[in-house]
Amino acid sequence: MILTNIPEDGTAPHYIQVASMAQRSGGRQINASDGSSYWVSDTCTVFPYLTRNMLYPQSIFEGAWCLVWPDAQGNAQKIMMFPPYGPEQDETVQSQGGWKLERV
Repeated sequence: MILTNIPEDGTAPHYIQVASMAQRSGGRQINASDGSSYWVSDTCTVFPYLTRNMLYPQSIFEGAWCLVWPDAQGNAQKIMMFPPYGPEQDETVQSQGGWKLERV
């Protein structure tokens, strides 16, 4: 994936793995494996990588790999999730003959 059109005064999205999260009123606090944290409101746009799956902030789970576009205060403006799109899909994807899910 190549990210383009990043404004000079802006920042590139952050590539994270969700380590933990806590439900709060109006959204959830997500903590990444690199120590960063983001506030994800219930109205945050969450979209999939290369599919038409319908995703929502509630779709985010511990272990998920995401690109997060944060504002200066650490609020997620939008999030792109990479497959698998749920913890139950992780085993299904890995068990397909000839395919292997690799996390980089």
